[in-house]
Amino acid sequence: MDQPSGRSTGRPGGTEPRTGKVSEYLGSRLLLIGLVFGGLGVVLLVLAGINLWLAVIRSSAHDLVFVVALGPLSLALLSLGASARRNGGKYLRGDRQVGNDILRFMIRKLERRKARRP
Repeated sequence: MDQPSGRSTGRPGGTEPRTGKVSEYLGSRLLLIGLVFGGLGVVLLVLAGINLWLAVIRSSAHDLVFVVALGPLSLALLSLGASARRNGGKYLRGDRQVGNDILRFMIRKLERRKARRP
């Protein structure tokens, strides 16, 4: 009773794409960076919440400075962490490849350079 995993790759024959060493390395590093940034974002969000709670209880405007500074920073770190995890997963699954991304970047750069010339 072998049952398929239910995961369809959209490729004929259901073959998994090969992941190169560089893509695997970059994907694993992006995944780790995403986890670290996400963890830091959660910690800063908790600290901002505690500072907000203390500012309300103490009626102190001094604690609000930390809330204003830590709140957006924590949300930015959470967003970066989610994006890095998502892209790292794409590299590890083989949905993206480093060689293709570098080629697209170079083509865009050359097109911009040609567009600037009179």
